[in-house]
Amino acid sequence: LNKHGGLVLSIGQFNQWIGTHLMATGLVQIWPGSPVAGPLFSGNRVEGLRLADQGVDKSGAPTDGFMAGMDVRALLTVVGDGPVGAVGQAIDDKLGLPLGHAHREWALGMKFVIELPEDSNLENSPLQPGTVWHSFGYPEPEIFGFLYVHPERLVSVGIFVPSWMSNPSRTAYRYLQHYIQHPALWKYLKDGTLRSWGAKSLEESGRHGEPYLTGDGYARIGEGSGSTNMLTGSGVDEAWATGTQLGEAVIELLRASKPFTQENLAGTYEKRRRASWVEHGAREAENARNG
Repeated sequence: LNKHGGLVLSIGQFNQWIGTHLMATGLVQIWPGSPVAGPLFSGNRVEGLRLADQGVDKSGAPTDGFMAGMDVRALLTVVGDGPVGAVGQAIDDKLGLPLGHAHREWALGMKFVIELPEDSNLENSPLQPGTVWHSFGYPEPEIFGFLYVHPERLVSVGIFVPSWMSNPSRTAYRYLQHYIQHPALWKYLKDGTLRSWGAKSLEESGRHGEPYLTGDGYARIGEGSGSTNMLTGSGVDEAWATGTQLGEAVIELLRASKPFTQENLAGTYEKRRRASWVEHGAREAENARNG
């Protein structure tokens, strides 16, 4: 807990903790490291997923450790595979997007996790656990940056680079190296130790890139469903909220013994989402990337 009573945590570690407790109930199976090849269709209905073959060489030919990807069938397939997921893309390719919607804007986010030196005098600095800094305009006018302070002298510092900045000599990694050396940051980070780093793609089309949220046998949640608010740079809270909204809708339909059709999912999940703060924020931000 920070001094304001807020909880500071790693969403990755939190998800692992939740996953462990869910599996302990015996009601849930979680298969990390099981890549999905694509959805299983029956007409326009999604009936499950096909897992990718494993133990293949670069050309896809089986090796000694070959294991064929199996089919996993379900009454409801929940698609939360992020902005560039095999399942979401296959559904969009087959069913298209709502009229006037398109995926046009992307970004690459990259961050470092840095441990500050033991002799850091953080008590007399602004870097208290729970601190959030956002920046705009460095090292290029269009780049958004952030610094988040975790307990035990850990900070996450990173940038988002829009897809239309295509200068081949200016990689996101190089931009991030420039970013952390800004005088306002470098005075704290210069003697730190890099603990980890990573990158991810972001779907920046927002509501303009929203796919069909529901269909027969499937529903879309998270960033791939257009939930990210590009005005606030917020995505985790919105993605999590769409998942809870769908969870409540599923319980409602199961209790009423109703099938997971497009109509029933739209009347429960989609209805909840349209009435929520996620939709309100998406509408406020829907033109944030125009032009």
